[in-house]
Amino acid sequence: MLLPRANQLLQLASVKRMLAEAEQQGKKVVVASGFVFWFEENDNVGWIVKEVSYSGAEKYGNTLWKKGTILSKNHGRIVVLPYEKENGEFVQGHTKNAPHDGKAKPRHPKEFVELPYEVLEDDLMIGLFGELKYE
Repeated sequence: MLLPRANQLLQLASVKRMLAEAEQQGKKVVVASGFVFWFEENDNVGWIVKEVSYSGAEKYGNTLWKKGTILSKNHGRIVVLPYEKENGEFVQGHTKNAPHDGKAKPRHPKEFVELPYEVLEDDLMIGLFGELKYE
């Protein structure tokens, strides 16, 4: 489960500015520092924080896409970013729950969400919470 600290990100001025700029540019998913900021338009939800799962993509010789789309057919709290397998097979980005969370609540087919995303490279020294990465 996401730590309450992750939701504190949405209150930081720098994150608010980053998300406002992303929204102005038409971006609905932003990936930074291991978090996925996901914009839900339905029911005026707005920006929410999800966890990112690279699904072992780079670990197994696969290539993570830095830009692309994610198709959400459920309300899972983890976002698996799209990647290309070593054999060239493309794996669509999607949402899911962690194994111990149980099955993610499905969306109605009319409520499936396909959102473009982009990975932002954060400062190499300072994380979103202001932590120094090389301490």
